[in-house]
Formats: sequence, C-alpha cells, structure tokens
Amino acid sequence: MTLKNNSIVYRLRSFVMLTTLLTAGFSQAQTLTNLAVKEVSVTASVDNPDYPVSLLYDNRITANSYWSSWHGEEFYGQYEYVELTWEQQNIFKDMRIYWASAGDSILLPTDAYVALWDGSDWQREATLAEADDNKLSKTDVDLTGDRLRIYMRSDKACGIREVRIFGYADPAVSYKWPKYTPTLAYDYRSEYPTLDPPTRIVPVARRRVVVERRGLRVDDDHLPAPLEREARQARRRKHRERRPQDEHHVRADRQLLRA
Repeated sequence: MTLKNNSIVYRLRSFVMLTTLLTAGFSQAQTLTNLAVKEVSVTASVDNPDYPVSLLYDNRITANSYWSSWHGEEFYGQYEYVELTWEQQNIFKDMRIYWASAGDSILLPTDAYVALWDGSDWQREATLAEADDNKLSKTDVDLTGDRLRIYMRSDKACGIREVRIFGYADPAVSYKWPKYTPTLAYDYRSEYPTLDPPTRIVPVARRRVVVERRGLRVDDDHLPAPLEREARQARRRKHRERRPQDEHHVRADRQLLRA
C-alpha cells in the first residue's frame, strides 16, 4: 500500500513539474509586442483638446507632443490617470512611460503606479520606476487584465509623451465574444396586429405500415433504421404479390419473343 501511494505522489510531482516547465517555456517563447497600439481604447481623467489622449499612443516621441493633465491651478497636486482598455485579456511584462515636462506647470511625477480593474474596483498593482535622465520610466511587471490605469501626480500637473506596454494576449483565456444585444424574441402579432389566429387545423394523413418481427408489431411512424428497411422490403413484397397474373404474362411474352 505504501509503495502504491509513493508511486501516485511521484507521478503527481512529475506532472506538476512538467506543467510548470511547459508553461514557463511557452511564456518565454511569446513575442512581446506593444499592446498600447493594438485594438486599444484610451481615455483619461483630463481631456485637454490642446494636449489630447491620442498623443499617448501615436508611436511618436517628441518634446512638444504630449498629453497633459493640466486643467487649472486649483487641481495641482492631485492624482490624475490614463486608462487603457482592450477587448481581450493580456499579460503585461514591460511598461515604458515617456514623461513630459514643460515650464513650471508640467513636472515629472512624484508618485506613479499601475492599477488593474478587478470587475468591481481598481486595485493598485505596481509602482512605476522613477524617470531617468531621458524622462523614461521603465518598469518590469507581471500583470494580467484587460483594463489598466496609470495614476500619477506631481507638485503641479503631469504630462506623458508616449505610453508603451509590452506583452501578449493571454493564451489561457478563451475567445471573448464581442458585445452585442440580439433581438431573438419575435412575435408576428407586432407586425400583423389584424391577423386572426387560426381556427381550423387540417390533420395530416399519414401512411401506416406495420412490421411483424419476432412476434413484435412496430408502427413505421417510429421505426428505427434497421426496421425501417424491413418495412420497405415488406411493402415491395406486398406489391409483387398483388400482380402475380401480370408477372406470368410478362414471362410468357418474353419466351415468345426469344422463340
């Protein structure tokens, strides 16, 4: 009994190790792409027409082209965000935020982090790295989701020149059907309100043939496939038995023709 239990435990451990190795190998084999430009919807807490959110993912990094969270001095120092939404679940591995700074109102953030939507609320997940000398914040992450926000704040307002999020579609999630609202309930009375309901129903005349097999009588209205063949054969035999005289005359005619 002990040997049998040890064998089961060994097999389970081998299965777990194999599954882990296969999963790790699959993840490493995935090609990371910039998900911020693939079927993504981008919104923000501030929509400034002079510095729109479309500049966040236009695949260009320039000093004077950026989204800005500025919308008045009374909002200095508060958190603002940029939100990205996809149609499918993704695995995020690398986040690169190219920050902007301009004058004394657009400053580098003093705090910035990533939050994911869990279906009911936003959950803080990862703190973004501080910007380097090129104003680039590069952060390695391991997150899964389809809605993501980048929260930020500075002593005044913030700006972002470009958002690049590298990862791949989650292979463990089945295909997500697009959202639609089909109208399946149809009532003809809505289109033909004056149409009277039927008052007479004509019965359908059905031919009934009974097959006797091993003392069992079966109606061919509900015959299985083997008995249905026997029913057809029985009908043919019955048809031939009705015309014995005709068949006799046909044979006699054939003999006369041969002679």
